[in-house]
Amino acid sequence: MKQKVTHVAIVGGGVSGICAATKLAKKFLEHNPRGTDQKLEIVIIDPNPKLGGPLYNTGSINALLAQPFDEIDLPAIHKRRASIHNPDQITYSDYGKYLRQHLKEMCQYLDENKASVQIHGERSEGDIKIPYLRAEVLDAHVKGDHAELELSTGKTLKADVVVLATGNPLPENLRDSKGTPLSNYPGYYRSYQEGLAPDKLNETDNIALIGMGAGAHTFAASAIRNGYKGNILLASRRGKSPECEPPPDKRPSRSYTFRYFTLEALNAMKAQNGNVTADQFWELFLKETHHAAPLGFKRREVADACFDYFNDMNRMMSVEERAKFAEKYGADWNFMTNRIPEIHRKILSNLCVEGRTNYREKIASIDHLEGGGFSITFDDGKVPPQITVPKIVNCTGPSVQLADMSPLLRKMQEHGLVTQHPLAGINVDEKLHVKDYNGTSSKTLYALGPPTQGEFFESVSIPAIKLCADTLVESIMYDHNLGRFSGEGMSGSIAGNRGTGRTGSKGKGHEK
Repeated sequence: MKQKVTHVAIVGGGVSGICAATKLAKKFLEHNPRGTDQKLEIVIIDPNPKLGGPLYNTGSINALLAQPFDEIDLPAIHKRRASIHNPDQITYSDYGKYLRQHLKEMCQYLDENKASVQIHGERSEGDIKIPYLRAEVLDAHVKGDHAELELSTGKTLKADVVVLATGNPLPENLRDSKGTPLSNYPGYYRSYQEGLAPDKLNETDNIALIGMGAGAHTFAASAIRNGYKGNILLASRRGKSPECEPPPDKRPSRSYTFRYFTLEALNAMKAQNGNVTADQFWELFLKETHHAAPLGFKRREVADACFDYFNDMNRMMSVEERAKFAEKYGADWNFMTNRIPEIHRKILSNLCVEGRTNYREKIASIDHLEGGGFSITFDDGKVPPQITVPKIVNCTGPSVQLADMSPLLRKMQEHGLVTQHPLAGINVDEKLHVKDYNGTSSKTLYALGPPTQGEFFESVSIPAIKLCADTLVESIMYDHNLGRFSGEGMSGSIAGNRGTGRTGSKGKGHEK
């Protein structure tokens, strides 16, 4: 019998891409032991010198993560955990090494055992395998039941399945009071890689990080850890700062069982009223937190506990109500579920005492000064209402606009293969199939990670990528009949209350 070969191309070698490749390989092996008539060929395509994404390959970001290695839950081929010297002192570069080492060991295992799945790449001098194809995907076309990818190497790659795992876009460009992009002026940096690079770190003795989320705190602490000698202003439009990750001995040791904020309750509400409003959604969550408080659970712990199925709950609302939720309550939710390491908080707290760090909120406007630098005006009732800084680094988080995402996605938009989601990123369905301009779900194109954040409210953090990758793998296996797989219980249509979740977990990280 002729062997059926399914070719999978994963565009992007960051956390999403590596997670998709390894989880798909593991699931395929479970259903297709060696000697079966099925074979899976996977190739990761990424133009960068190292896999893992920019954040995990930036030497200047000597900062600590807020979650352990196993938060991504990569499949262990050798059934052993990664060797961790100190699990509470993991840097971003450590995490990049972990991702690359894990993929390398996975590839070695598959090669040595002549497994029914292979992760292909290039070979360098000495026949040492590089487990990815170093190239940029310039364009993509769907022809019948397969896709053709045009590469920067001049070659065209055919694939039965394409996973768009292109990672985080840059933050949306900030503008002055006249609407002019701040990127037109010197001293403005749209990313931490530029603004906190070693050659730029001490170019001024006063910087403003626009944003007060986990990313801004991480980059502020990173600047200090890497030798920044000046002052730091953390300025926010909304003024909410994430809580610290508690020490290991203070994390909840028991899980929480939900009573009110459940899929059943939301389904019943939708059946009765025809929709679930953002206010009703939030009120139901608050009702749950009031019930949980006497039992010893904080609001953030309740949010953690429902994290695993929050995307399914969020989709109980219409797109219009989801937009209202994101605008009205999204900051509260994100600041509850995001984490910053305690060591970062200590660094910045000490700097506050020294007068080197300050927090301001409710930015009214940012304007460029004729002599250089920027004037930031606040509407927080504090004195002074304006602060002048020579340097600004945008830490507001990844843009939600397709126009700010990878050139490939914009090219595919021109072809009608992807479209802008009304909320963020590109249109996908609940099983992570990409939707075209007709709203049709593709069985060739899939997406994972930040590009899906419109449909999957939680899709950017490391734990969210892990959960969405499980749904992605189930979809691909089911759609392409890859072995003995029924598709029952697929993650995109979870019913019922799990009652457990992430209580006591290390919190959310960031893929950049």
